[in-house]
Amino acid sequence: MSSHILVYRLIGNSLPPRHGVRHSEETLRFILANEPDLPQAEKRWVLNRIADPAVEAECIRLLEGAGKTYSRIPFDPERYRRAFLDASGMPDILNPFVASETQPIRSATAVMAEEWMLRHKSLAAIDLNYARNFVLEQGKSEAQWVLPLDGSCFFTESGWEDVRFALATSSREKYAVIPLARIANNALLFEKGFTPLEFEEPQVVFRSDANERFDERLRYGNMNKAELLVRIGVPGPWMSWTLAQWELDEPLKVLDHDSFMQCGWVARLASGADERIEVDEKLRWQSRFQGVKQFTRAL
Repeated sequence: MSSHILVYRLIGNSLPPRHGVRHSEETLRFILANEPDLPQAEKRWVLNRIADPAVEAECIRLLEGAGKTYSRIPFDPERYRRAFLDASGMPDILNPFVASETQPIRSATAVMAEEWMLRHKSLAAIDLNYARNFVLEQGKSEAQWVLPLDGSCFFTESGWEDVRFALATSSREKYAVIPLARIANNALLFEKGFTPLEFEEPQVVFRSDANERFDERLRYGNMNKAELLVRIGVPGPWMSWTLAQWELDEPLKVLDHDSFMQCGWVARLASGADERIEVDEKLRWQSRFQGVKQFTRAL
């Protein structure tokens, strides 16, 4: 194996109101300019279905200018054209469901019903779990550990050192979870000794012989990473989260006990979203689906 650790970042489409309009390019530019080298790791990028050719071209310019390795999962207009609204499988009382852009979302069930109707379009336009599994398959023969990072994740020297040491000394764990801290102001990352006090849903590192993968039926914002955390037994609030009753045939359950370790931390760079959204968990959850809805309408 050529590298001990492969760190992939998945750069996708910006999805306002969850992100700022230029979030993809701005976070990439910030990471390339400011993130330190990661000892024992090779950094790679994946441009995941970026629909705007100008945005993708700018990301390629930045990566090539920095001499970075990247690959593309191209946006497929034909696949997207074939995607359709689909209310099949959910209760008739929610079919059809039409949400007003100006009214507050009425219930979690209504949110999930609309997300379900958009599922084919969401997967055709974003399909984040496919991209995660793509890099796991690509990287497992090249490195002992593979980390499919969300595109706006950023390591400080100290945060990475804890990750590196844990992976280097691990003997039996097949997975590592890296707590994620939401950063409201990226300037905080330059403060000497900065360590966040609160952490949320972690990123997951996979040993090359790990068997579990992300469920490609699940869409962006719909427990697409949390469902894996449940399966590998990582404790956290996601253990009590639920998918829509019509989503999966079986309830979520732990399949792989005591197979993970926790190490280090990683920052999630400022999203560019409205401050009211960023500080409210429920609004963040809603805004992910609103972003998908607005993005698919624009397409």
